[in-house]
This record gives sequence, structure tokens and C-alpha cells, in this order.
Amino acid sequence: MQKTLLASIFASTTICLPQPAFSEALRGNDLLAMCQMPVTDPDGAYCAGFIAGVGNGMDLGALIVLGAFNALDGTDYSPTEAAQAFTNTCTDENVSLGQKVLVIVKWLEDNPAQLHEPAVWLVKQALSDAFPCE
Repeated sequence: MQKTLLASIFASTTICLPQPAFSEALRGNDLLAMCQMPVTDPDGAYCAGFIAGVGNGMDLGALIVLGAFNALDGTDYSPTEAAQAFTNTCTDENVSLGQKVLVIVKWLEDNPAQLHEPAVWLVKQALSDAFPCE
């Protein structure tokens, strides 16, 4: 009973917490500054975690969307095929998180006119440009 009550209180409080507006999202300028720090620095660690999270989110979104297509048209995409088709990003298991960070930092430095954009979109674009599906 107490666990159910605590879970209900937790759920209702988290639902009521203010959510940041899209305009308050992490921007390219901020991500670039963080990613230029060593991974032992909290900002550098945040950068690596953010990039890993964006990659995982892209993969999950691909699975959800293309899973629906599988159900509709009977095709059978593997998880890897789904992620690649949806994101137009083809990396293999040999591409490390450290390499992705370096690729994204270079892309951000090479595209300063985009740095005001949300970082999540810039990470996706950098990875798609560096690792396009052929």
C-alpha cells in the first residue's frame, strides 16, 4: 500500500514539474563549449553523455516508427536497418563514442552559422553528414 502511495505521489509530482520550453534547449554554442573540455571535466562528461543519448534516442525513435511500418506493410526491418533508414546515419560497432564526439566538434566548428540551433538537431546532422548510408 505504501509503495503504491509513494509511486502515485512521485508520478503526480513529476508530471506537475515545469518542463523547459524548446527555446531553452541546449544549443550548439553550449554543446561546442562543453565538448571542448576533457571528458574528466563535468562539462566534457556531459557532452559525451548528451551525444550518446541523442544516438540512443535516434535509434529508439527509428525502431518505433519503422516498427509501425513493419506492422502496416509486412516488411521486416532489423533494428539496425530501422535506425539507418530512419536517421540516414550508418555507423558500425567500430565507431566509438570518442570518435563521434570528435566528428561532432569538427562539424560544429565548421558550421558556426548553425550554432544557435538546438544541439540535438546539430548532433543528428553531424552524424548523418559524417556517416551517411549509401
